[in-house]
Amino acid sequence: LCCRAGVGRLTLLDRDWVELSNLQRQCLFTQRHAAEAIPKALAAAEVLRTLNTEVDVVAIVSELNPDFVRQQPQLFDDVTLILDGSDNFACRFLLNEIAIARDIPYIYGAAVATEGCVMPVIPGQTACLSCLMLSQNGPTTEASCATSGVLASSILQTAAAQFTFALKVLTGHQQACRSQWHYFDLWQQQQYSVTVPIRHDCPTCQQLQFPLLNGACSGYSQLLCGRSAMQLYHASLNRQSLRKLAERFAAQV
Repeated sequence: LCCRAGVGRLTLLDRDWVELSNLQRQCLFTQRHAAEAIPKALAAAEVLRTLNTEVDVVAIVSELNPDFVRQQPQLFDDVTLILDGSDNFACRFLLNEIAIARDIPYIYGAAVATEGCVMPVIPGQTACLSCLMLSQNGPTTEASCATSGVLASSILQTAAAQFTFALKVLTGHQQACRSQWHYFDLWQQQQYSVTVPIRHDCPTCQQLQFPLLNGACSGYSQLLCGRSAMQLYHASLNRQSLRKLAERFAAQV
């Protein structure tokens, strides 16, 4: 939608690659992309460049984490808007911190099962994601594509709502982005909006504390959405150590 609208530059950042299971819900990808296991950022860029040749599309295949942000600080220098298509709260809260620290409007969006939600974060004007969630940790139990699946139309409606907020920002109508959390359930035909007040004790947008942005990304693991695979991240991991791990667990993994 942004590409067709003629947004000047789109920077796509994603760690994952295309699989057949993605095709029922992710409209940019083809069976060839899945068969060749092309990284999603590269596959999306390939298609987008055929839709509007006047848009500069930049594709980055990487994990968005504190280490990456510190290594690529210039990436956010000329960013006008952050559109969130992530699938985990660690990434969402990091994006929220980047938005507040850099004074960049951020459009949060999430979809799972038949539900979706969207919230614009305009620094200095609306509440931020920390104001909404009351915690930097997110829910203790969160549904995911792996556990609950996702209806393709839930993703499309979430993306359409995010695009609308994006146009408001890009056309200079930030005042039309109200401090509200918008929720819908397509299957139940329900939708509502909840006003989110700015929390005066919010550690992010009021106290300007950025623990994720300033902290070291020492290591973690997480289940990749939509398939039985784990992502391991640790500063000491390299090809040699991964080969040793592969040999050690070859019988089980």
